[in-house]
Amino acid sequence: MRKLTWIATIGILFISACSSNVKDKNNNAADSSMATSDTSQAMAATKDATATAPSTSTNTTAVDNGNQFATAAANIALGQVNTAKMAEAKTANLRVKNLATSIDNDYTQAGNTLASIAKSKNIALPVMPDIGVRRAENEMARKSGKDFDIAYMNTLLDGNKKAMHLFEDAAKNCANQDLKSFAAKNLTILKAHLDSIKAIQNSLK
Repeated sequence: MRKLTWIATIGILFISACSSNVKDKNNNAADSSMATSDTSQAMAATKDATATAPSTSTNTTAVDNGNQFATAAANIALGQVNTAKMAEAKTANLRVKNLATSIDNDYTQAGNTLASIAKSKNIALPVMPDIGVRRAENEMARKSGKDFDIAYMNTLLDGNKKAMHLFEDAAKNCANQDLKSFAAKNLTILKAHLDSIKAIQNSLK
């Protein structure tokens, strides 16, 4: 009888210990789950705060400070001067030659003024036309006579339209006042070129 009582006591103690271990494990799991939840919430809060926080970096675009206009204008000027010099050397048409000389002078002067402004504003300008302009130059160089004159007028018209669109936009919207004034001043010259280009084109038909 005493032996049975002793065995029963051991059994009760064993069951109690197991129950305690299970409870501890359940508590630990709950604590771990709560910690994970707290960490997830903290990370989410940090992410939200980062997303809504105002940026401290300067977001000035090329259009705002004039870089885009200056670079595009310089590219056009380089191309126009190069093709004008080619026309002066190749054409036998006096009207074409005179217009080429006028464009050479006007764009050279405009390019020099633009370079001076760009230097004062620390704007880096291209030193040669882009690949599209150079490709047009190469195509023109292979032509002669009236074919050359027609190709030159077509190139001039295309370049003039791009220049006028660019300069009109800069004259209205460029935040850099020196470049804005430069664009407005040269619009009159571009319009005069356009009239001459169209008149010569009609004479070549």
